[in-house]
Amino acid sequence: MSEFSLRPFVAGSLIGIRSFKADALGRLTGVSVPQIWLPGENVAVCRKDHGNPVTAMLQSFSFTIAYSCTCSLCAPVKPALETAQRKTRETAHDVGSLSCGCGFYAYFDHGANPYHATGQLHGLIEGYGVVTVGTRGFRCEKAKLLALIIKPKHETAATDAVRRNYPDAQVFPSRRAALERFPLTQPDPITPENTPDFWECSL
Repeated sequence: MSEFSLRPFVAGSLIGIRSFKADALGRLTGVSVPQIWLPGENVAVCRKDHGNPVTAMLQSFSFTIAYSCTCSLCAPVKPALETAQRKTRETAHDVGSLSCGCGFYAYFDHGANPYHATGQLHGLIEGYGVVTVGTRGFRCEKAKLLALIIKPKHETAATDAVRRNYPDAQVFPSRRAALERFPLTQPDPITPENTPDFWECSL
């Protein structure tokens, strides 16, 4: 998604707005990935090969195997090990980086976006660690929930449970009030100097 994949950003932190779902226990989850958000720091994981546990396990380790045996029993195994090592190096993903689409997403603008839907909670997060900045938002390796927007007319037993589960998140009755307290990060203009694929990227 080009609007989230233009420039790597490492130092500091960013503030963005995003949507959440709340489960029956009042736990927040992502909209497209049902990872449960924790109070405090959340760390994203790469889900590139979550459907293949063997590949996921191989990709989660960076290893080197000294293999010097040349007997007729061991020799056929060596090429397979070398292939696994090479693939592991080639497919290593740093969550939140340009090379990996995984991470926590948030918007810089609060206009229309595909995740603003009825029944979802909106919140402000602080993203940090490895971060990639796009034209409308960012994708990050680590995030903390700063605030939730719960309009008085949408207060329910479920939102009471969310408040209880995330006591450090400030709750605001409107988006305007939340943004006054936690202004969204204003991204730097995209230029050839700060955007590796400036001349090829689509907006």
